[in-house]
Amino acid sequence: MAIRIQPIELVRSNSVASMATKANEGDFGQLLKGFMEQTIEQQTIADDLSTQLALGERDDVATVMIAAERAALSWQLLQQVRNKLLEAFQEIMRMQV
Repeated sequence: MAIRIQPIELVRSNSVASMATKANEGDFGQLLKGFMEQTIEQQTIADDLSTQLALGERDDVATVMIAAERAALSWQLLQQVRNKLLEAFQEIMRMQV
């Protein structure tokens, strides 16, 4: 039994790099909102693929695992951005005027 690898069609055109380059043109809040939406979308894709795998509608475990890992990495990136923003805010609040 040969393992068949199918192409992954989960990559969006609005990747983190392209969103970061658009940050100069737009609002920082919009950039963060885009990161959040992308994270939610990655999690939704991973959930849908996991459900399909559990129901037997999909037999490609590698695609499901890659989608789950992408969702986890997106979530970790979002948490780190949040942590850095909180650290910056706390540092500003400690400044004496």
